Amino acid sequence: MISDDFRKIRELHLNQGFIDYESPDCYSEMVNELQVHHYKINVMKGVDKFKHRMFSNTFRKWDESFVWRNIWTDKFVYTSEYDKGAFLWKDKWIKDQYYDLAKALIPYIDMDLEKEIELVHQKNTDLRFFYKKKPPALVYMVACIENNDNETFINWFHKMTSNEKKFDYLK
Repeated sequence: MISDDFRKIRELHLNQGFIDYESPDCYSEMVNELQVHHYKINVMKGVDKFKHRMFSNTFRKWDESFVWRNIWTDKFVYTSEYDKGAFLWKDKWIKDQYYDLAKALIPYIDMDLEKEIELVHQKNTDLRFFYKKKPPALVYMVACIENNDNETFINWFHKMTSNEKKFDYLK
């Protein structure tokens, strides 16, 4: 169940520790640009691995039209360098907490994720710690990153580039 998965993630994140939300540089442009760079590089690894010219052209067009600022956040959690969602900031490995929430949704991809997340919010007051529109929007990008070294990347890449409108709702 999604709610159980999210509870496990919340517990894990609490144990790992969050970057101070009140810190002026937590929501800085630099940290968010590092996150964007990390996402782009890791999706491009899959594009490069499968060497499809179409992928390169599709990603370039998608990247040019995509409003990266829509995925910015102030909810970063400490993690290890071995986590595919991690990037280095001030000598610490961090990631957006939404990376794990979106990753947890990958097995549920055939469901109406927006509806399911809405139900999670309605029925579980302890799980209202996240912006409910973000995990379903990020699921395709996170799936590309998680699978950038195997054949399923191709499927996720097509889903990511054809579902750009989901990110528009994050403004």
